[in-house]
Amino acid sequence: FDNDQFVVDMVVQGPEDPFCCPTQQVIQTYERQGDELVRVSSDVIGTVEPQSSDLPDITGINWKWQELITPVEQVTIDSPEKYTVEFKVDGELAVSADCNIGGGIYEINGQSISINITSTTLALCAEGSYGDLFFRSLDGASTYFMDGDNLMIDQFADSGTMRFFE
Repeated sequence: FDNDQFVVDMVVQGPEDPFCCPTQQVIQTYERQGDELVRVSSDVIGTVEPQSSDLPDITGINWKWQELITPVEQVTIDSPEKYTVEFKVDGELAVSADCNIGGGIYEINGQSISINITSTTLALCAEGSYGDLFFRSLDGASTYFMDGDNLMIDQFADSGTMRFFE
């Protein structure tokens, strides 16, 4: 601190950056005004290369849903090609759930993943469809990891794990 003012050099989301990969380098100046810390300036000074990660790249793959394992049941999907999700590099996703399709956004931070289905068609699928369960399970995502070639998505509060394959 210098006279109740300090400067932070940080990397933030630029206007064209995907959710995963901020590249805009800024200098932000803050000062204490009474009991509050207030940003008084923010100057873009350049860009940085996106950070590489040891985490797997799950984008650009049409992941097929194989099963859902919860503390009380295991649901095995007989027709995985009817239940797919594709994570696009721009932070959007495309979903097929039996006779319905949808879209949304996702954000990855380390192993954490947040999925928000923002639109779906509303067709009435045949009896025995897992479409609603698929959409709800994706919306409940909290972390992801790879088990061999399988993408695993864990849900909040240990309520289940979704298994996908390419």
